[in-house]
Amino acid sequence: MKGCLSASMGQKAPTDPLPFATQSELMQRLTLDVRSLSGPYPDLRIRPDGQCLRARAWSLGCPLTKPPDLRLELTGFTDLGGEATYFRVSDESACVEDELVAGR
Repeated sequence: MKGCLSASMGQKAPTDPLPFATQSELMQRLTLDVRSLSGPYPDLRIRPDGQCLRARAWSLGCPLTKPPDLRLELTGFTDLGGEATYFRVSDESACVEDELVAGR
């Protein structure tokens, strides 16, 4: 399942040391803890049969040696309010090829 992060869903990125960064830019600077991904869970916010994923993440400036400081819900990829879909990850070996980029 692909997921999106949306500020309109009440998920706020922490204050960033870059004072002119937009909320979307702040979200894209998160590092997702791939070990914390769970779900999918039912989520009716986007569509009647929708799903979401839950994960923990580190905000910009939070050391990866400490526990993640954010809790996130990633809504379905079709979320028109989604502002971030691709994230830095804590473990690249857990990643798979993106079928959207690969053209499948």
